[in-house]
Amino acid sequence: MDREAVEGRPMYIDRYVVKEKQKPATKDFKYEMKMEKNKLFVSNLPRSATKEELKKLFGQYGQLKEVRVVTYRSGVPKGLAYVEFENEVDASKAIIGTDGTNIGGHNICVAISNPPSRKQPISERKENEKEGESKPAINYPKSLGAKGVSGPRGKGRTQLSMMPRSLQRNTVPQPKEMGATAGKEPQQQSPSEGDKPKMSNADFAKMFLKS
Repeated sequence: MDREAVEGRPMYIDRYVVKEKQKPATKDFKYEMKMEKNKLFVSNLPRSATKEELKKLFGQYGQLKEVRVVTYRSGVPKGLAYVEFENEVDASKAIIGTDGTNIGGHNICVAISNPPSRKQPISERKENEKEGESKPAINYPKSLGAKGVSGPRGKGRTQLSMMPRSLQRNTVPQPKEMGATAGKEPQQQSPSEGDKPKMSNADFAKMFLKS
């Protein structure tokens, strides 16, 4: 009588077990946790969809083994269902014929049942941590905020540089000086005395005769 519907709500029945100090045995999951090609997973169902409606829809493609509507513990449907056929051929036909069918304004999705594996128990995860399993190192890409800096972020605005500003700035001539130098024409250098032509002995003799 476990999970039998009573006035629209599932009735859950479990075996009474005397609680002991020792760790209770884990309860095995009732359904398979692997791919079942003869079982279909139906999603995007309206909550008003009933088990009889699904039997009528999928029963035209072959012999049904079981139809199960997934509900919360309160009995409210989740909009999911499992339809199990007697063989894989009928299940394949049902996928082609029912996938995308509109039921109550919802286009249902039909696929082969392949549930994901259940999460690793907490006890096993703690044991793995105690054994000292090393995590792979994270290689951060170069930050976009600073050139050549690796890490989750570059240099922030609040981080001050210890280098004096006088060394950071390049010496650039002031605009006034540049304008002044640009406005002045280059002065012609007067020829120095050393640049004058040298006098010969005849020139010296003429200069003494004149005097």
